[in-house]
Amino acid sequence: IQLIIIAFLWSFVIEENSSSRFETQAAYAKNAISKIVDTADIVYIQGPPAQTYISPFFPENIQNIIIQGNTIAFEIRYKDIVNNLTETSISNLTGTLSPVQGTHRILVKAAGTNVEITDG
Repeated sequence: IQLIIIAFLWSFVIEENSSSRFETQAAYAKNAISKIVDTADIVYIQGPPAQTYISPFFPENIQNIIIQGNTIAFEIRYKDIVNNLTETSISNLTGTLSPVQGTHRILVKAAGTNVEITDG
């Protein structure tokens, strides 16, 4: 009986650890996407030739980054479920970003009526 109780508690601890880890990674992803969009808005308001570099951290569970229209979406995976984190800018956004884990150096540049976002 004690082994069953210990096994149950152990599985509970492992699940909670996994959940906490995902919540931490989601917070990193939300911070990164907010930093990108806030910087894009500032650069857009300043207009060309404004540009700046930012260095957000991307967690390991980002599967894909979609930049389309005035929206950036991070597809993040938790177990077998893909969740989308999105943020909307005041400007039209273009560019591509790599979803590789780690700190990225990203160029955010005003280009006419668009803001270009690329790995720098």
